[in-house]
Amino acid sequence: MVRKIKNGMTLIELIVVLSIMGIIFAIGIPAYTKWKTRYDLENDIKEIYSMVNDARIRSFMEKRVCGIVWGTSPFSNISLKCDTNNDGNITDTGAEIIKTLSLKNKFVSTLTYVKFSNGIAQNYLNIHPQNNNILSNETCVSISITRVRIGEWDGTSCN
Repeated sequence: MVRKIKNGMTLIELIVVLSIMGIIFAIGIPAYTKWKTRYDLENDIKEIYSMVNDARIRSFMEKRVCGIVWGTSPFSNISLKCDTNNDGNITDTGAEIIKTLSLKNKFVSTLTYVKFSNGIAQNYLNIHPQNNNILSNETCVSISITRVRIGEWDGTSCN
């Protein structure tokens, strides 16, 4: 008896392969979405932390007032500014914009800026995401008189 060699797939084989792929996608896509959301938030937090530290170091090295300005809450854009007319104000027209950053998430803070003079913070605050449902160890930036740190937002403070 001579057997014919098949050059294709049967309908049942195709359905089985598509079902397996559907199961993999059903499990993988929600996991990827959750990971991507957490990754974007952690990346934004690190960018804010880096920019705040840059402002603190610039104010110390250049002996002038520098800081981060974001405007009203919630915000998704921040700017590093340094005072050029020596009035100590980084929110007026006498402030030079060093760099601007667009964030992927919206953040909340009680103030509209943080400024440093000779490396020392003139106002203290916490910056945290507007969406508090993202589970991560890095969900806020805390700024105190001489320290900037990344922490976890517990709903009331940055720990």
